[in-house]
Amino acid sequence: MNRYELEHEVIPEMFYEDSKTMMQTISARGNEFFTELYNESIDAEIKYEEQEFSAGVLEYEGSAKICRAFVPKPDKLGVCVILYFITDEEYNPLGYLTVEADGTGGYALCGWNTKLECADYGAFDGNNERTIIDGVAERLLAGVGSAEAGGEYAEMADMLRASAIPYYENELSDYIQMFNVIEELTDGQLQRDEMVETFAVMMDIVQDEGNHTSRSKILKEYEKFEELPQTKGKLAHKHKLFFAFCVYAACNIISENDDKKHHYMGIAEFESTEAIKYKMEEYWSMDPFMFDVGNR
Repeated sequence: MNRYELEHEVIPEMFYEDSKTMMQTISARGNEFFTELYNESIDAEIKYEEQEFSAGVLEYEGSAKICRAFVPKPDKLGVCVILYFITDEEYNPLGYLTVEADGTGGYALCGWNTKLECADYGAFDGNNERTIIDGVAERLLAGVGSAEAGGEYAEMADMLRASAIPYYENELSDYIQMFNVIEELTDGQLQRDEMVETFAVMMDIVQDEGNHTSRSKILKEYEKFEELPQTKGKLAHKHKLFFAFCVYAACNIISENDDKKHHYMGIAEFESTEAIKYKMEEYWSMDPFMFDVGNR
């Protein structure tokens, strides 16, 4: 692997896959982390020294977190000299930026999304770094929650459209949070796209007027898990119950936490895994037979 592949494929994939871990690692041991990453990844006889890297948190007064990494001087066009990692306050990825030699003796600032597509942010002048990076961060934050923001938001929008789940742009962050909760409740047994596809099927079951009771809705969902190719054999008894209730909650509960228009009011209930567990216990106490589906 060469430096271009590392800086434009491997590192952004690492960032978008787990931005929280990446940001925390850079904050805790940035220089050491990048030294090891470059030396272990690049096929070259020359090994970099730790003093050739300088990585850490960049101060920013807005509602974003920014980490910056100075990497060894580039020896060819397209190789980076600075890397920027930008997330919101909850560590949702907003953007991965690179500063690269532009062939004219200067440098260009580029942004890379989850599909590794490049956005040109223009010339980069290190003397105006604060102004330039703050400006990009503001633009990225302005699009938070919309598909135009790229990253996790665009991916979620694509998945919802593929499964014909209606959504408003301002709901994307809520959908992301809901599927984060479902992922935790099911112990990560499903990929994100599998969860979205399954949610779409279960949503139709819950909204079917032929299923008159809460138990009939949960039971129909429970049985469906073993029919769907994306879930068959993957979920334990408790996982099925958790997932089934999550769909029920999203489609049936009128949330007191809702402060904006949603297609499904219950989506606002997914503040945390514990909040959904508590809500599930509450419904169980009101209807002891709601989850009487047997350990099938």
